Amino acid sequence: MLSDVNCLIQKDGRRLQSTEEKEEENVMSILANIYIVKILNKILIYELMK
Repeated sequence: MLSDVNCLIQKDGRRLQSTEEKEEENVMSILANIYIVKILNKILIYELMK
């Protein structure tokens, strides 16, 4: 019985770690997209000012 509880805790821990990693990847992806948009905006402004 105790080993079953330990197994469940380990599985939940892995799930939580996996979820946290996915959230971190999502945040990094969003930040990268924002950075790309800022660069594209600067290029657009530069082109419009010519």
